[in-house]
Amino acid sequence: MRAFLMLFLVGLLSFTGNAHDYYLSIAKIEYNAKSNSFEVAFKLTAHDLEHVFKEAGKAKVTGETKSRFIYSDDDVKSYFKSHFSIKVNGEELPLMYLGNEVELDETMWVYIELPCTQKAITKIEVVNTVLVDAFPKQQNHCHLKLNDKSYVEVLTREKRSKVLYERK
Repeated sequence: MRAFLMLFLVGLLSFTGNAHDYYLSIAKIEYNAKSNSFEVAFKLTAHDLEHVFKEAGKAKVTGETKSRFIYSDDDVKSYFKSHFSIKVNGEELPLMYLGNEVELDETMWVYIELPCTQKAITKIEVVNTVLVDAFPKQQNHCHLKLNDKSYVEVLTREKRSKVLYERK
């Protein structure tokens, strides 16, 4: 309960307003045994990703729907392919970008699926460098759910990857 409350408060502080002191993303990673794939839902602040795209000079905000942030799917897909990966038993899984949505409070959700060809999962390593080069204080919380058990790790600019699961 205490961990949930802390995440809620940090999330509330980091996802309100344009300027903020906390830089946080949450990657909810769930293994789907039926499809033999990892399903990932990222939660981050839309204007932080907009900042990265503007700095790179390759992407622009393209219009308005629910909020003022709409990105090219190709740009978001390319960014996440470069900044997020999962390795199972040492093999990097292919990333399939499913889409994204931006809420009125500038919370952005990015949806990804990573098919897994491994029959037995003995080791899962996550690499998450989303926004760490743009924001030194960026924290990427990775929540893995596998076989009804949860594993959590915080990745940063200094700690870009971590083995979240290893069968002994």
